[in-house]
Amino acid sequence: MSGLAVTKHRLQFGLLVSIVSALVMVAAPQVRGACGPPESLRVALSQAESAFVGMVDTVSDQDRTAAMTVLEVWKGRDLPEVVTVSGTGRPGGAGSDGVDRTYQVGRTYLVVPLNAEPPFQDSLCTATGLYRPTGAVPDELAAAVGATTVRAASPMGPADGAASGPGLMFGWLVVGALILIAISAAVGMRIRVHTRAGSSTNHDLPTRHRKRWYSFDGAVGRSGLHTVKQLRLKR
Repeated sequence: MSGLAVTKHRLQFGLLVSIVSALVMVAAPQVRGACGPPESLRVALSQAESAFVGMVDTVSDQDRTAAMTVLEVWKGRDLPEVVTVSGTGRPGGAGSDGVDRTYQVGRTYLVVPLNAEPPFQDSLCTATGLYRPTGAVPDELAAAVGATTVRAASPMGPADGAASGPGLMFGWLVVGALILIAISAAVGMRIRVHTRAGSSTNHDLPTRHRKRWYSFDGAVGRSGLHTVKQLRLKR
């Protein structure tokens, strides 16, 4: 093969490599470009409202939604033992814009989600990544997290989608009020039944055997203790 032919082949090969490299360089920023410049883990943790270490139990929605067992809570409120993380960055996981994160069953992640409580929203733009738990926050990240120790999952933590704060307190107050109303109604009905039974079955009893019953004197809430004889006189 002549030197001219070899040179021609080298030029063609070099041109092909350049084209492939250009395509890769153009395609990659389309994924990361939608996220903006990447942040360091230290900066991401300092700005995040929540951060935890979780192991993936199951996945769904083409691996974009994961049910995770919480191993360590680094930052934010207490969490339940199992939480849901959606890698689409939006509730419901609708649609895909090229920055969806996927998860692998059995792998452990340091999750730095977009929101503060479960169900969590995540994406390829966050600082979430594979992680090996050590039982403590690394020294270089302690200042960003605001702690050096980690917390375990709490059975009392808010479940996915559970109400919390003032809304939850108001709900319990409503339930308590309904229970009190039901108890009051049941007691009132029982008192009326006993009053009628006492007045109808004790007319002929000797005075020493007469029982005492509650009877209402007109307005609701006013009651007095009367003997059967007094009840008969009132009639």
